[in-house]
Amino acid sequence: MWEEVDRDLMAIGAAERPGQAMEEFAAGILKGRVANPRDITGTTTFLASADSDYMTGQIVMIDGGMTLV
Repeated sequence: MWEEVDRDLMAIGAAERPGQAMEEFAAGILKGRVANPRDITGTTTFLASADSDYMTGQIVMIDGGMTLV
């Protein structure tokens, strides 16, 4: 998805070089990078397991601190 977004942004002139849009987006995240699948597997495994059976109505932010900025 990010690769296509990158191409689209370059096509409309919002980015001048490959990867620029991603770098600018990542700069606004406290962890300094975008997520990869390994970043969410622990939480998703927990939510899919019986260990989370009593959990209800929660919002679990897995965004590298993006919402804190």
